[in-house]
Amino acid sequence: MIRDRNSNETIDFYDMEWNHLPFVGLNPVARNGVQPVVRPLHLDKMIEICHKLSKDMSFSRIDLYVIDDEEFFGEITLYPASGYGKFIPEKWDLT
Repeated sequence: MIRDRNSNETIDFYDMEWNHLPFVGLNPVARNGVQPVVRPLHLDKMIEICHKLSKDMSFSRIDLYVIDDEEFFGEITLYPASGYGKFIPEKWDLT
């Protein structure tokens, strides 16, 4: 979850059950947001869409948005940060 991209960008990572994960990364100045993000009402539907779109891919980031209670596709990213992003602490970074 990326917030405040144009001002004080924060990047938070969540697992499929919407548990906040204890690392930051991809952007060298990344930090976690101050407030946790509430589990999106459309998360189950969005996960279903992502499974369909990412079938046969070893990794992908699928950007989806909810506008007026409807899911919209944004983009598929195969290599965030051109594949050079790092995660901190290092134990979360696969090198």
